[in-house]
Amino acid sequence: MDVRTTEQIQEWDNGTRVVIFDPKGACTISLWIDKSEPRAGIISDLYVHKFFRGKGLGQMLLEKACKCAKDSGCEFVELRSDAPGWVRDWYKRQGFNKQDEPVWLRKEL
Repeated sequence: MDVRTTEQIQEWDNGTRVVIFDPKGACTISLWIDKSEPRAGIISDLYVHKFFRGKGLGQMLLEKACKCAKDSGCEFVELRSDAPGWVRDWYKRQGFNKQDEPVWLRKEL
């Protein structure tokens, strides 16, 4: 499996968006660091193409996003998951814990 990721950083007035992706379309994840709450990174848009699932790409993307958040000074990352139980179970195995409803998950860095 030859999947290489690229980072794209977008600076905005109110924060920074980091997109980590495979240019060939195998996978992507987004991280938002808001200037009003720099301790928290918000993860969204984690996607792995169906032909590449089960090969560790989701975990790799999540680890890269968490490292990027930590390197930026974040103390934790959060994400929202409305997905079925197996997805939440997967996030739990990655170190995320349920916070509130709707389902926000947090991982301390």
